[in-house]
Amino acid sequence: MAEKRENSALSSLRELRKIEDQRVRQEEEDFKKREEEARQKKLAEEQRVRDEAERRRREAEDAERRRIEEEERQKREDELRLEETERRARIEAQTKLEEERLRLEMAHRTAIATKKKPVALMVAAGLLTVFVAGLGIYAYVEKQRHDEEAAAAQAKLEAQQKAIADLERQRDDQQREVTRLDEESRKALEEVRLAKDDEARKRAEAHAAAVAQERRDAAERLANLKAAKEKAERERRIDTSKCPPNDPLCGLK
Repeated sequence: MAEKRENSALSSLRELRKIEDQRVRQEEEDFKKREEEARQKKLAEEQRVRDEAERRRREAEDAERRRIEEEERQKREDELRLEETERRARIEAQTKLEEERLRLEMAHRTAIATKKKPVALMVAAGLLTVFVAGLGIYAYVEKQRHDEEAAAAQAKLEAQQKAIADLERQRDDQQREVTRLDEESRKALEEVRLAKDDEARKRAEAHAAAVAQERRDAAERLANLKAAKEKAERERRIDTSKCPPNDPLCGLK
């Protein structure tokens, strides 16, 4: 009888030991599973941060490329309008000179044909000399005025472009700051979740609230910088839809 009780006790002990071993194995498996999930989550977050950084880099490169292309396009348009104005002025002056030459030539032939003293021809020649001199002075003054206005407009345009570039740099810096605060906010919330006691939780919550406020302030500064950049770009744009073809400075704001 005593032997049966001893065998029963040993059997129960083995069963308990088996149950305990199964529990320990289950806890180990659960711990490994949690570790693997955390590792995968960390890898995914790191990949997301890398992808976001790459996206911002590509966007910045595209924006810089578009800015340079826009500057070059505007410069080409300014040069073409200025060249067209000068070409038209030269053609107009040459046409007037040719018309006056033909008129004087006809007057000369008429004077010879009628054998009259070409007094009118000499007067016309003097007037032509005065006219040509005046036309030359006028063309020179007009060119000087156009050159000065073009130089002033170009200086203003370059100042606007520099201001836009500065705003873009500040915007990119602020965007990186917002991204950094997003990551810090995520870590702060994780600290709140993993807090061991009330005191640690309160400290973590206070830190998370401070980071959240800092992130809101940074987002507001970023929005202001984007709005300022858009305004500067609108002011820099050139509207040539209503400009005459011979005015290279029309549309410059």
